[in-house]
Amino acid sequence: MKRILLWSLSALYLVAATPQAAEPQHNIVVGLDNKREAVRSVDLQFGRQFTFTVRDVAVFGSVKLCDTIVVPIATMQKNKEFAADIGRADPSKPCCTLTTDIGSAGRVLAIQPHAKHEQVTLILTELKRTSGELVTASYFYCNAGPKVELRNERVDRVSRATLVDATNKKQYNVVRVKNPGRGDSWLVADHGQATSLVHLGSNSILRTWVKFPAPTATKAALSIPGASAPFEDLSIAN
Repeated sequence: MKRILLWSLSALYLVAATPQAAEPQHNIVVGLDNKREAVRSVDLQFGRQFTFTVRDVAVFGSVKLCDTIVVPIATMQKNKEFAADIGRADPSKPCCTLTTDIGSAGRVLAIQPHAKHEQVTLILTELKRTSGELVTASYFYCNAGPKVELRNERVDRVSRATLVDATNKKQYNVVRVKNPGRGDSWLVADHGQATSLVHLGSNSILRTWVKFPAPTATKAALSIPGASAPFEDLSIAN
């Protein structure tokens, strides 16, 4: 299946409040269950997650992580079959069965293309207060193409990732903590890889996080190096 160029539709997908689109929707594959031949997908327009099974083993085997698929979300019903443009399936014939209601498997906060690697998508899953004093931003990279190297990804997050409280016009940088005898460190994921180089394999997902001081406001904008633009107007969960 040819990868559809999502980002021609929009440079930034933010979760909409009320889904209204009736046309088949673009989605991205974020999970595969080989035992059940099940696919977990995210609706790129509204951020809704859902799962479905694929009845043909060969078709399921042709689906890869981070593939773009097109499914008729507006007409899909739980436990009912539907046709989709997915893997080697014939898009004119039923191939799959919806196993969760649209959105019942969760919802992501926002989705953006990577600024340098067009086959890489950044998906923000959570912005949450922890212990009342910190805010953790959790997100992942989804690579639909060949292996890439995210140079300086960890270093850039330390120096350039920011959380902005627009209400009070205040910017928060990555939390820096003191380690007696070992120097300071920053609260970001390191993935067990080299400090300045992170490898992201073909059709693979890399989950990561970064922590900031908690603002007093309930909404903020998040800037993550690599994302093509800031994630704006985000609600901070408690």
